[in-house]
Amino acid sequence: MNFKKVIAALSAAAVAGSMLATMTASADEPTVYGMAGVSFQVRDSWEHRDIVGEKLFGEDGTTELNATCHDVNITGNGTYEVSLEGWWCEFDESLMGWIGLDTNIPVTKNDDETYSFTDYPDMQIKLVSYTQDGQEFDLSAAEAGVEDNGKKGSAVKVVNSWASEQIDLRGADYECLTWKTTDPVIIKFTVSGLPNDKVEGYEGEVIEFISGTGAPSDEPAPADSSSEADDSSSAVDSSSAADDSSVADSSSAADESPVAEESSAAQAETSTATSSEAEESSKLPIILGICGGVVVLAAVIGIVIKVKR
Repeated sequence: MNFKKVIAALSAAAVAGSMLATMTASADEPTVYGMAGVSFQVRDSWEHRDIVGEKLFGEDGTTELNATCHDVNITGNGTYEVSLEGWWCEFDESLMGWIGLDTNIPVTKNDDETYSFTDYPDMQIKLVSYTQDGQEFDLSAAEAGVEDNGKKGSAVKVVNSWASEQIDLRGADYECLTWKTTDPVIIKFTVSGLPNDKVEGYEGEVIEFISGTGAPSDEPAPADSSSEADDSSSAVDSSSAADDSSVADSSSAADESPVAEESSAAQAETSTATSSEAEESSKLPIILGICGGVVVLAAVIGIVIKVKR
């Protein structure tokens, strides 16, 4: 065997190792188009989770509320489920500023005032159901469009009392009021229009965020007088009337929240952590590829020595 043949064999070994690394990386690292989770804001008392990937905070933007969130990584077309549990608003008959599905996937405003996903124009998100206090609401027929969340991402709102015309997909009887128990708040949704279907069984699909202790807060005691309910109802009516005259749109009101800077910082921190995990995971395929190349190289050297003898 001459020198040229040895070089050719070594080149083939290198190519084989590279192909093995690429194939392993493709199998272990699916494309993640973005994250999605439950976000909300309570009016007046300002408890909130403004964006996906962060914890729940009180009005000061630093006090963590006790809750557990399950967000998801979107890996393709399919059905997903996100949740928030363990926390309830302690103030009776409180209005939700909003609650809905939040993503870190940016959108662009179209000429017709609708929004499209900036990097994936054909992508669509459709709500399937919403669950609170153990009751599931079918939202499969609801018209809920995607919008800019004001945090370089997007949102699909189930409830939005900040809007010039209040939205409550649960039904008009709920009047944008908050949930009443620590039972999970669950949003199920579908994604379509991406280049591939979701990776079923992907271990990194669900991401758990522990806020505070993560343990459920004490649930509210049942109301014991009709007069308190009447007072609360009057307060809701007054609040709704004030909203109609003073609130222009949801995005401007959300931007005035005193915790916007903390929310953006939390999102940046989460994105950095996710990138670090992906970088660590990518080292394994490279190592396997190198090992494969070494094995092939050893075999080629053995053949060369045998031929020379």
